[in-house]
Amino acid sequence: MLGSLIVPVFAWERGRWEWRDGRAATGSEAVLRVLSVGVSHYRDQPCLSYAVRDARAVAKAFRAHAEGLFSRVEVQVLTDDQANRRALLAAFQDLQRQASPGDVTVIYYVGHAGNDEPIGFYLAPGRYHDKFWRQTMLNATDFAHAWEAIPGRVIVLLDTCYTGALWETDEPSVEPSEPGHAEAVLAATRTKEGTKGSRFWSGDFTQVLLQALAGAADADGDGRVTLGELESHLVRRVSARREGRQHVISVVPADLRALAVAKP
Repeated sequence: MLGSLIVPVFAWERGRWEWRDGRAATGSEAVLRVLSVGVSHYRDQPCLSYAVRDARAVAKAFRAHAEGLFSRVEVQVLTDDQANRRALLAAFQDLQRQASPGDVTVIYYVGHAGNDEPIGFYLAPGRYHDKFWRQTMLNATDFAHAWEAIPGRVIVLLDTCYTGALWETDEPSVEPSEPGHAEAVLAATRTKEGTKGSRFWSGDFTQVLLQALAGAADADGDGRVTLGELESHLVRRVSARREGRQHVISVVPADLRALAVAKP
């Protein structure tokens, strides 16, 4: 029996590259790219003590648990001011250039978001400013167009308030995948719901996500966490933890449900 092929795995975090060994799953040539974004510091919004910590933790979790499933894992973490609108759009463009139809891209965002007239849903990234909201926010249309232009399979994970407003409904339809592109979205809240976190712990969505990637979502015990298992675990556990006051919205097409995203 042939042994596992050892390949280099690169991770980008806070301006530096790290080299580590990774073991490619037999027959898997897909690359996993993770863009993990967390904004804790705001100028005219309440600061979030946990967001930067959560972005780093999610990046670390994918880096640790996705090895063996992909030929290479690349992780980029953007936090606070470096996670501003311009930097996010540039990072999305990089992903659009780098990804191929066989690859998987994960976009995770934790920070403030809003749902205001006439804007609708928007992210409040680093350097967001109420007086210059048009120049500093990332609205739903620009955000969706950015991830829709990334080739391959794209998974968007949003830990913010009001995420149901991204679709203007709390029960969005699941569109069939297109050739060369498939996307899934797991969002923490309905349109009128908020998230909960503190100085000492993360929001419930991210806490459950980290537990899921570490193995809690492996419902069939096969040693892998699929996207379908992740979806079911997040939907069930977040609602239970918040006693029905917070509900995860999931948009996962059937052809992505069997995609393995973690190997605890």
